[in-house]
Amino acid sequence: MPTLLDSEIVARAAQDLERDGIAVIENFASDEEVSELRLGFERILSEWQPSTLRSFTTGEEQVDKTDSYFLESGDDVRFFFEEGAIDKQGELTVDKHNAINKAGHALHDIVPEFKRFTYQPKTVQVLNAVGQKNPHVVQSMYITKQPKIGGEVAPHQDSSFLYTDPVSVVGMWLALEDATPKNGCLRAIKGSHRSTNGQPCRRFVLTEDKKSTRFIGG
Repeated sequence: MPTLLDSEIVARAAQDLERDGIAVIENFASDEEVSELRLGFERILSEWQPSTLRSFTTGEEQVDKTDSYFLESGDDVRFFFEEGAIDKQGELTVDKHNAINKAGHALHDIVPEFKRFTYQPKTVQVLNAVGQKNPHVVQSMYITKQPKIGGEVAPHQDSSFLYTDPVSVVGMWLALEDATPKNGCLRAIKGSHRSTNGQPCRRFVLTEDKKSTRFIGG
């Protein structure tokens, strides 16, 4: 029997999201689901033999470092390294398992463990509750926090990168291990989504030649 969440928990989350711009659902994923996702990622990372080394960063440097490897990853699973994981000669400075920043952006369609988790009733239940009547998954990422290397993730709005008119993007972030202020938990400013009437402060768009990106607005 498909598992659904308690309706009161989902309703409260929807109210929190509307008011604060963020909602927390404790224990959304079971221990078994978390283990399966982590093992699934370890499997695809172990199987991957890097022939293309690309680092990933956020903020203004993201414009400079965006290329076709990133831009054409929407229907693929590609790996991106942390800043500092690649030396000036283009070689990894640490083992690939300790160098990865993230994998993206179609795990939900390609990797069986992620596909099972994504397309399940409780995910649809939550999205329906927050106003998504016919939700579509447009990207998925597995993000790691590596020791000693890596760049800062600057404050941002997901709708800057996944823009629709009207704005409709809803991000779901799942901690696969205990996340605290000391080890890189997600942070948000409650109510900040109302300061711009739901519109992103700026947008991340393709350049006219469609070979690079730039920010507009803000």
